Amino acid sequence: MRFPQCGQSVLLNERLKDKGLELAWVVLAKISEASEQERFLDDIKRLEKRAARGDLEPEEVSRTFTEIARLMDDDTYAVLEMPDRIRLAEQVLHQSADPTSISQGKHGTCSVSAVEARIYRRCPSAAARLVADVALNGLYRDRFGRAVRLDAESLKPDMEAQDSPPQDGERSFASQLFQVTAVNLYWQRRNQDESPGAKSIITYKQLPDFPRLQDDGTYDSGERLIDSTTGAEVLTGGDSGQPVRCPWIETWGLQEVYDRVSGQTDSDFVLANYAAVPDGISPADKPGRITFRSEEELGTSLAGLQKAGEMPIVIKVFTGNEPLKTDSGTMPPQWHYVTIRSYDPVSKTAMLDNQRGRASHHTISLRDLYRCTLRTADR
Repeated sequence: MRFPQCGQSVLLNERLKDKGLELAWVVLAKISEASEQERFLDDIKRLEKRAARGDLEPEEVSRTFTEIARLMDDDTYAVLEMPDRIRLAEQVLHQSADPTSISQGKHGTCSVSAVEARIYRRCPSAAARLVADVALNGLYRDRFGRAVRLDAESLKPDMEAQDSPPQDGERSFASQLFQVTAVNLYWQRRNQDESPGAKSIITYKQLPDFPRLQDDGTYDSGERLIDSTTGAEVLTGGDSGQPVRCPWIETWGLQEVYDRVSGQTDSDFVLANYAAVPDGISPADKPGRITFRSEEELGTSLAGLQKAGEMPIVIKVFTGNEPLKTDSGTMPPQWHYVTIRSYDPVSKTAMLDNQRGRASHHTISLRDLYRCTLRTADR
């Protein structure tokens, strides 16, 4: 076991160095396995290096260390037991040090996993606070003081989240808690926005004994959208429809989820081809996204966002197009969300992160990216 030297040769910022060292001592006190200690201490250094490179302000890294340390507090009233909270601390730290490790796994949570990746890249302390609040209290309060409480089943790691560290392409327990909370933040607002006569109060949950492979070769992810007034699953197209077993989030809702968690008021970081916007809804009706109608318009938007320091951004794509089709394996083509980490206007290439594992990250030309934003039949 090595002595925790975190931050001493990485940053001159004394407060950050102290916070990293504090967290290192907590790790040594709480974790006995040497290899686990090594991973944790390595990730402390990797997160400090993000500040050294200028990716993050030293104060932001310091705040992230503070939130991670909260997870390992000796709080006898915490909702989750210490072993689960140590696991969460390890995962939050790793995802803060390397946001490209975030995955949706075998779940339909691409929208909120893309938002999660953006938050971990720009303000990881906000993601860490959400996970710590949920683990300690079973609920999360956004920057406006509005609370979302998770149900008991969603607070248990599902079949994927039981691995720590998770396998590449699988969702971590920390991401499970983040994504379930984020979806419920969206539906909390949707419930409030419905007409006064609306009777449904919709909540989203994750069942613990999933994902499961079904007879038809597809996975039941264990996601359930529930009408809390009846306890029944929400159906598409009314009573005769099929159960909605995904977050069912509109593109325009992603910015609000980001703002409520991050505490920032970033605007127009969600991009969608105008052809992918539901009929009858104009961009003016639902702010919080940039629409484009051509490859040239997409390139102009990406170049502007890159210059303004707004990366990564979230973009709506269709998985019937390569390289997303290969990333999706046997899953049928569908609308999907990914992040664009960077864009080079000279070479007209983008770094695309598809939250399905490291093999699903790509360097892609502007032309191919534009093609990915169209349904295959519309190209």
